[in-house]
Amino acid sequence: MDSKRIFQAGTESQGKHALATILSCSDSRVPPEIVFDAGIMDLFVIRVAGNVANTDEIGTAEYGLCHVNTPVLVVLGHTQCGAVTAVTQEVTGHGHPLERNIPPLVSSIIPAVQRTMADNPDLKDDALIKKAIEMNVWQVIKNLFLKSPAVRELVKGGKAKVVGAIYDMHTGKVNWLPVEKVSAILKEADASPEKAINAMFEQNTPTQDKAAGHKAAASNDDQTLAPRVKDLAAKLDSKTAEAASELKEVRSKLDSLAGQVKNLTDSGKGIATDAGSETSKALAADLKTIKAGMETRLSVFESSTSWMFWMLVSLLTLSVLCFSWLFWKLGNLGAQQEMLRGKVRKAFERINSDIKRMGG
Repeated sequence: MDSKRIFQAGTESQGKHALATILSCSDSRVPPEIVFDAGIMDLFVIRVAGNVANTDEIGTAEYGLCHVNTPVLVVLGHTQCGAVTAVTQEVTGHGHPLERNIPPLVSSIIPAVQRTMADNPDLKDDALIKKAIEMNVWQVIKNLFLKSPAVRELVKGGKAKVVGAIYDMHTGKVNWLPVEKVSAILKEADASPEKAINAMFEQNTPTQDKAAGHKAAASNDDQTLAPRVKDLAAKLDSKTAEAASELKEVRSKLDSLAGQVKNLTDSGKGIATDAGSETSKALAADLKTIKAGMETRLSVFESSTSWMFWMLVSLLTLSVLCFSWLFWKLGNLGAQQEMLRGKVRKAFERINSDIKRMGG
């Protein structure tokens, strides 16, 4: 980090000095230069969440080995890796929402977690995550060998070495993984029909090369998403199977209910056939009784109505007679009053006559 090294970095190629290419996690607790006590121009570093090996990381690794000429590539995992933890929780059904670009980034960790669970069915929680972190390192090395013929050929030819390691954040130590495992993975990848064949981008015409490059990039993206899609498809198949089972059970219950309804219907028909005549007779008798009762009530109603009508007529007639007698009496009373007035006048006339005669 001194001024001499800084000046040297500005005037010389890194290819003459870099000791190793490091593919590590972006975790702030695992800075490769500090972990390996390295300075400027010592390391060619690739950092990404989960130290995954997708198209960008593999292309950078190819640059580090083929152009910076580092003799070794270290895939460095670390304890308490957040990316591996998130993927493990998702696979085991305890995941949480993530931003849209994170799942495609870490989807290549899914096969490592699934392989860990298959090989260690008794592991749970932190123990499972710890084992998945190591398995992820092997998965990264496998992806690197499968998708980079250049890296594969360099390692096969003894011109470069790929190693795996786990940084322990509790102790600050780097635990190197067995190199024999790397050799076995290289052999497996070299025999795989899924391996990439052409090491160089330009092979035919420039136009064809560019098209092939774009197609390869798209293919890599598809392969990155494939494990995630496969896992989701498996979950969908499981849910579909459960729904089909429930639907089958519902159909069975409906068929049973339909059978019961049919039995009841048949029983009803039998009863109707056996007792139809008796039921009809009883119904006719009931109707006759109801009709007779209705006729009786109607007769009583009509009789009551007729009696009330004649009572009303009688009352009206009596009222007319009473009023007529009253008017007649009033008329006689007027005549009697007139007669009385006549008698009174005559009496007064006689008295006046007597007074005059007496006075005379």
